[in-house]
Parts: sequence; structure tokens; C-alpha cells
Amino acid sequence: MDSSAIVMSLQDKLPKDTLSAHALKEKLDKLDDKGRDEFMAKAQMLNLKSPAMVFWVGSFLFGNFGVGRFMIGDKGLGIARLGLVVLYILCIALGSILATESVTGAATLGGIGGIAIVIVSIWWLVDLFIIGKKLRKNNLAKLMALC
Repeated sequence: MDSSAIVMSLQDKLPKDTLSAHALKEKLDKLDDKGRDEFMAKAQMLNLKSPAMVFWVGSFLFGNFGVGRFMIGDKGLGIARLGLVVLYILCIALGSILATESVTGAATLGGIGGIAIVIVSIWWLVDLFIIGKKLRKNNLAKLMALC
């Protein structure tokens, strides 16, 4: 298989800049036909993630829960985001319970929950732009390691 055809078949999973695709093509050009066939077989085994799927499912639909971060392998940041969402839910629930019983501190819990959801929302918006780029770079790094 031709190296240009390999790069074209993987184009949707690679960074959008032409330098990345060109660097991969140069590495593939150094391989013989058998090496390129082996590369393609190994590349299919890598199970590269689709940036479109990660964007729509992981970031857009379930991004507030950190699913996009989990999908690209950022488990620490995914846990942090999920923790903030849980903190928000707990603060709002406890604040509501305490407010009905007229206990002091209910407003403080509501404020903490409000701060948590603002942080999560801003983080979600930022991740809409960052997650896809990071995933594409991870995919490229995996492919470059195969060459």
C-alpha cells in the first residue's frame, strides 16, 4: 500500500495541520511495501479513537461529567470534573434540605454548589475546543511509535 493512501485513510484521526501528516508520510516512505502493510495492520489494532465521536458523545453530551477526558485517557482530570459535579449535586441537595429546616449554612452550601457548577461549565466550554486536538495528537503519537 502506498504511504499517501495510508495517510489519507487515517487523515480524520490525525491533527489537521499538514506538517503532522507530512511527518507521518515521510516515516512511511522509509518503509518498504511489507513494512507499510505491517504498519497498516498494527494501526488497525491500535483502535484509534474518532475525534468526532469523542466530541459529540464525550465532550458535548456528557462533557460535564468528564466523559471526554476519560475517553482520551485523562483519568485524573475526568475524576476531578466528575468530583466537581458530585460536589455541586451534594451542595444543592444538602442546601435544599437545610433551607427547609431553616438551618444556617444552607446559603453557603448553595454558594459552593454554584461555584462548582460555574467551574464545570467553563471547563466544559474550554474542553469543547481542546479535547479533539489532544486526541488527534495522541493518535499521531501512537502512529509515529509504530514506524
